This record gives sequence, structure tokens and C-alpha cells, in this order.
Amino acid sequence: MERPNSWEYPGTLADKLDIILPPKLEVITKLKVLSTLDSVYYPLGLASLITVLGKMIYRDACDSGTKWDEELPVCLATCWNAWSEKLPGTIAVPRSITHHRELIQAIDLHGFGDASFNGTSAAIYAVVHQESGVSQGLVAAKSRLAKTGVSLNVSSRGQLFRPYSGSLYF
Repeated sequence: MERPNSWEYPGTLADKLDIILPPKLEVITKLKVLSTLDSVYYPLGLASLITVLGKMIYRDACDSGTKWDEELPVCLATCWNAWSEKLPGTIAVPRSITHHRELIQAIDLHGFGDASFNGTSAAIYAVVHQESGVSQGLVAAKSRLAKTGVSLNVSSRGQLFRPYSGSLYF
């Protein structure tokens, strides 16, 4: 059966991007955890805000000194099971941010970010203005674990302080 074209449905766009998340593991080893995390394909980072917690568990498994084929310690296996049980089977994201096939009057991009000692996350949303109304959707997302053993310098007024490194370009 041929997949219908999204543009055939007047007023809506039905085409979605499905991100399939991994099933629960029976035996939890460091190798299987890494394999599971790497099996999630998420273009534009759309599932990165979910997988970052699994990456934190993997980092703790590496720090625990567990060998590749050994089962994880009970505390890490419990954390992994709790995280993986909360995962939905798939995440469906519409490919198109607009809901109507008509002239776009304006597009606003909004960026959100958050950081902690464990990691950082950012997301970009688009708000599309059309004659029929306003629609919004996730454009891209990124999350990253913070490096271990790195601390922030905090001034006496509580503001973050970073010494000048000689270049304003990164």
C-alpha cells in the first residue's frame, strides 16, 4: 500500500517523523546500555532531551569501573530500569510546523536553554503566523552532559565569572 501524500488532505499536514525508542533490557551491562543509547536515531536532536538521562546513567556505569560484559551494580540497574520504563515506544513529530498550506506572514524563533552541574539542554521552537492562525513546533534540540571534574568560578556577587581567554570567537 502506497503512503498517501500529506498535501492531499486539505488544511492539515499528516506527515510525521517517528523516533523509535529502545525496549527494556533483560540483562543490563555497560555494553548493552551504550548499544541501546546509540540505537536511537533522532535527527535534529529531537529526542536528545529524553536520552540525556540514559547517558548520565551510562557515565555513572563507566565511573563505577564495571567491565563491559558484567552486569551493572544494582543501584545503576534500578536507575536504568526506572528510566527505560518511562520511555514511550515512539515519539511522533510532525515534519511540517505549519498547519495550513498557505502564505506565511511571519516566523518567530524562540530559544530555550537550561544548565545544571549534570548537563545542558537547549531547544528551538518556531512560531508561524498565517492567515488561518498561528502554529508552533519544535525545530531542533540539543543536550549534553557536563564534563566531570570541572567547576565554575563564582564571584562574590553570585554571578558567573569567566576570565578573558584572548578571543571572542569560539
